[in-house]
Amino acid sequence: MKRLLVSATCLSAWLILLFSGFSLAGAIHLLLAAALVAFPWKLLKSNSS
Repeated sequence: MKRLLVSATCLSAWLILLFSGFSLAGAIHLLLAAALVAFPWKLLKSNSS
């Protein structure tokens, strides 16, 4: 559950900064990468069976 919270926080921060016009020379997309890495993919796979 903690990984889901971290992932959602990173994704939300990424969207807020992106739509606010902050690009930070492309470094903002590291937040998206962090959100994808932190997402609990194994939980999603086990629930779909």
